[in-house]
Amino acid sequence: MKMTALDRCNKETEEIIASADESFLKEPLNYVAQNQIEYIYAESKEFTDRKMDAVVIEFDDMFKIHTALFGLALQKKYSNPIKTYLRANLTPMLGSSSAMFNGQEGIWEINIAFDAMKDYTGNETLGEAYDKLLKLVDAMLEEIGA
Repeated sequence: MKMTALDRCNKETEEIIASADESFLKEPLNYVAQNQIEYIYAESKEFTDRKMDAVVIEFDDMFKIHTALFGLALQKKYSNPIKTYLRANLTPMLGSSSAMFNGQEGIWEINIAFDAMKDYTGNETLGEAYDKLLKLVDAMLEEIGA
């Protein structure tokens, strides 16, 4: 996957710690659990092609899960289909997903736990995690007809 931006950022200050190159995608997803003060910010044409904005990957210390956070540019009318799809296709667990429409920006703010994905092994690299996320989003967009 070609990234147009890939940054390690500080959760508290939101400042960029370092920009990374694509070799960083070979790091284990668990990197964010081992470096909990950081999150990974990424931009890619593959995201925008799916109506997604940037994707943030972080470790949620409260729920002890690896999460992806992103905006999805779909209309509010997709509320039930989005939420139904996430419930049906993620393993039920605390923090598995959330979807909230932001009316000011006109986007869905979506959080998805990698740990709740049915094919999650815990051994994924960051690159594999992004691929799994895109596969899930592709399937959701197809199923809801967006």
